[in-house]
Amino acid sequence: MLSFILIPFFLSSVTAFTTIRFSSIRQCGPFNVTFLGTQQTALPLTLTVVPFDSSAVPLSILLPNPAWRSKASVGVAITFLPYPAGTTFIASLDDAQGWSTGFTSDIIRILQSDDMSCVSTAEKAQTYATKPPFSQCQPFNVTFDPIQAVPPIVRLFVPNGQALLLNQTGESFDPGTIGFTMAAFRGQPAVLLFKDGSDRLQSTDLFTVKGDVTSSNRCFPARPDGRDSEKAQQAGLSSCDWDYRFHC
Repeated sequence: MLSFILIPFFLSSVTAFTTIRFSSIRQCGPFNVTFLGTQQTALPLTLTVVPFDSSAVPLSILLPNPAWRSKASVGVAITFLPYPAGTTFIASLDDAQGWSTGFTSDIIRILQSDDMSCVSTAEKAQTYATKPPFSQCQPFNVTFDPIQAVPPIVRLFVPNGQALLLNQTGESFDPGTIGFTMAAFRGQPAVLLFKDGSDRLQSTDLFTVKGDVTSSNRCFPARPDGRDSEKAQQAGLSSCDWDYRFHC
């Protein structure tokens, strides 16, 4: 069973934390998340952990509501992850609506230790299937058995970047196939997280988004300053650092 320690963190309520730091971790050792922020958010917070190892099950760890103070703005949560040494993953701190409250972690590898007490033997579900390559702003399909499963919710995670829900591309004539749009920039490493109707989670391996200077940017939102982000991309320049959900 997962356990965690919550060190009281005293925040004004937040929408996007200004800083989120994820610690290194040893097998069955503590995993620390430290965060700062001052704007309104929906509680409770959830730590979403997305492993790349094909035998590891993604986790959604609910953090209890902390004590609050209006003049301070720091929080620390400590938890334990049931993964063996060598497992690689990224993590996101999410609000009650499932939105990331800031940047995701970098790619983290669990280091070796002699403690095996927390390592889980649970098998990873293989309900959904999809095949690379995945290309910037291009559609891709997810397949599943429509008798055994429902169409998934698909979330994209980019290390040190965004974590966001992907849009469906429309209705499919095949009840076991559903399309989504790859809303990540070319060259970015990324991983997909699938969630079924019972909140069971499944992740893909880490992949690199394909594309070139001619790739469309139309799947990304307009810049807050009203400029067309596609022009910068056509010039070979990155234009995704203006919002934490689209950080390169």
